[in-house]
Amino acid sequence: MTEKISIRKWIHRWLTGWFIISTGWLNAQGQPVQFEFQHIQEKDGLSFNLINSFLQDRDGYLWVGTFDGLNRYDGNQFIKFKHNPSDPNSLLHNTVHDLCEDRQGNIWMVVDNGVGCYEKATGRFRNYTAANGRAIGFCTNILCDRNGDIWFTSRRVGLHRFSTKTGKIQYFPYNPTHNPLTASSFISKNCFPEDPTQKGFWVADGTGLQYFDVEQQRFFNHRNNPQHLPIFNDHSISALALDGDKLIFADNDAQKITVYNLTNQQILKIITPVSRQTNREVFAMATIFVDRQHNLWTSSWNYVMFHIAASTYQITELVHDETSPTSIAGSFFWAGGQHPDKSVWLGTVNGISHTNPERAFYNVFNLGAMFPALNDKRGIVSLLEDTDGSWWLGISIRDILHYNPQTKRLAIYKLPHTTAQYPYGSPVSGICSIGETLFVNTETDVFVFNKTTK
Repeated sequence: MTEKISIRKWIHRWLTGWFIISTGWLNAQGQPVQFEFQHIQEKDGLSFNLINSFLQDRDGYLWVGTFDGLNRYDGNQFIKFKHNPSDPNSLLHNTVHDLCEDRQGNIWMVVDNGVGCYEKATGRFRNYTAANGRAIGFCTNILCDRNGDIWFTSRRVGLHRFSTKTGKIQYFPYNPTHNPLTASSFISKNCFPEDPTQKGFWVADGTGLQYFDVEQQRFFNHRNNPQHLPIFNDHSISALALDGDKLIFADNDAQKITVYNLTNQQILKIITPVSRQTNREVFAMATIFVDRQHNLWTSSWNYVMFHIAASTYQITELVHDETSPTSIAGSFFWAGGQHPDKSVWLGTVNGISHTNPERAFYNVFNLGAMFPALNDKRGIVSLLEDTDGSWWLGISIRDILHYNPQTKRLAIYKLPHTTAQYPYGSPVSGICSIGETLFVNTETDVFVFNKTTK
């Protein structure tokens, strides 16, 4: 934060770690974005904590697909839908991978063994497990296109289109040369956006990024690239997302996230996120969600999650911490969504986590994360806000910190005269300021510190 911070916005997290640097200025890498998550889980009525997908329909309901049931949430309570073997008009399968809404307001879903449609008028499900004598199989992605038709991907087979006019399903082979029963590659989850600039869809798998032209009914990829587009290669590609006319995807072989302008057919940005907290590999990527403020939220198969800020592309790692109830609920998320109030909802492996930094009651300044050299587990004992908006912090090992939230710089000043009883000095229990003089109180001494001469 760069504005003057009032002391009424309390420091929420205490500094941890031993101080291994003496007096001097340290430069932070920039104040990370701060997130305080709230959670909705099974104890709140959700059918299952492992979330696959979100959809907010035209009536304002939030639909949540999980590994054990479909849920409709009105902000207060859940209505659960489960498969009933004795009822052919119930949910086809309890594992719901993706959701979309058609022009009539019906809710479509893809599951482990096909496609289903919940008709709001009747409260019943229509289910499809085969098309033209061929089993549809395991489905991972679904959407309603600009013409009102329903498209979905079968994991090892290809694309299907359900015509809302004829009620028939048309099949488009993903790769006519391969056998879907033995193929090693498949269309990935979170990998099926509709191109906003032309009639077609982007899909991805372990063999590269592909574009399906609806009018030509053919795929373009690194093997068929007449326009020599720079994004076609034979790398493992996953986690496609759209931000206006920008296609964003993860290249797992190159270990980078690419931002590509579909209108100009140019690569705009290459992002290389690195985990500094978990020391884990970041790729392969499983999810990229883009919010309305153009921020990226990502999750990898290696259980590393990031928030990547719009414009600046500053990266903040999201870490699940069992000791912190306001951290994200799980170490992996499949789905992202955004409420009209700008709060972001993430569907994790341990329920729904939602956060809205713009409406946070207070800000968190985690100095230990900003300045890794600070690692004092004894913590902050006293605090004083100076007239210029900077902070003087007294800690329990006889040191004074001076932090300026505007410049994001930290200075450390060590008090003299350690004793055998207090080898690191007694705690700084109080600080006050008169003009350029700082009065520092410990258990047995009062020190006078000149803020100008240091």
